[in-house]
Amino acid sequence: MIDAKSEAILRIADTHVKNLQAAFDDLQNKFPFTEQFIVNMEKTELRILETMTSRFAKLQDLMGTKIIDLFLLHESQPIEGLSMLDKIHKLEKHNMLDSEDTWIELRNVRNHISHEYPDNPELASKQLNHVYSLAPTLIAVYEKLAKVIRS
Repeated sequence: MIDAKSEAILRIADTHVKNLQAAFDDLQNKFPFTEQFIVNMEKTELRILETMTSRFAKLQDLMGTKIIDLFLLHESQPIEGLSMLDKIHKLEKHNMLDSEDTWIELRNVRNHISHEYPDNPELASKQLNHVYSLAPTLIAVYEKLAKVIRS
């Protein structure tokens, strides 16, 4: 059984997942996003895209700052002094992540979506397509970690 603080962190992540998944589902018929879609999108579509990108970023951040540590501590792994790369390697060894490259890609996408590209719909559509295609991977990694932490 996990402590209340850890459960609270996981509940926040669960909320990010729920909202990310809802946005993902709502955008299903718009994917892949095109320049034309970006230029002509309606307010509702913009709000859904904002939800998708912000929840993706928030979930990825929370995983990197807290949830990975919770998992490693749950597995009795020392975390003090470990770099993020060291932690990612430990996740790989525990089969929580298929490769370091996956985490780097998730992080890079998160960094790119923090920027807006109002004058470049081609780049905006490319970044949004990347977020949309990686959202299931991010959710799957989180769900694997959360299942172990809650066990």
